[in-house]
Amino acid sequence: KKSHVSFVIATGMHSNHTQAEKTALLGDDSVNQYRIIDHNCRRKNDLAYSGTTSRGTDVYLNKHVINSDKVITIGIAGYHYYAGCNGGRKAIMPGVAGYKTIQQNHKLVLNPLETGGKNPMASSGILKGNPVHEDMLESANLLGVDFSINLVLDADKNIAGIFAGGMEKSHLRACRELDRLYHVKIKG
Repeated sequence: KKSHVSFVIATGMHSNHTQAEKTALLGDDSVNQYRIIDHNCRRKNDLAYSGTTSRGTDVYLNKHVINSDKVITIGIAGYHYYAGCNGGRKAIMPGVAGYKTIQQNHKLVLNPLETGGKNPMASSGILKGNPVHEDMLESANLLGVDFSINLVLDADKNIAGIFAGGMEKSHLRACRELDRLYHVKIKG
């Protein structure tokens, strides 16, 4: 039943969407027929504890998502300057995570105080060994995602590829396609 389906817009730490933005994302029919929820990372009463990652991130996620029978994520895989790539696990972390949870994850872009500076693995296009990405993935796995859709766009923002299935595998396939389309090796 349509009354059993909700769309949660994974805003992370960003502001809520306007009605026009919701319509642009989901279309008129969806906006008019389904419950649309903007996640608010600062609304503590809307969050529930999901566990702690191996890097010490206390994961608080949107209760509506936690209490759902099925969780399906939809996102766009693109390069991200410290998480490696967008899409996949980012719909959950930071998408529907609490403010303090997001802060704990994002601080992983930095080396420990004794070393200082930015962690070189927390960079665009890097997933393996990237502490931000790996913590995001672990956070999302605490929830469990039933199905994931990852899009890759061309330079004109047309869909160049759709990768669906398990969250991690479909995201990795989308990132490989992203590299195939946009990654160029140079000699110097």
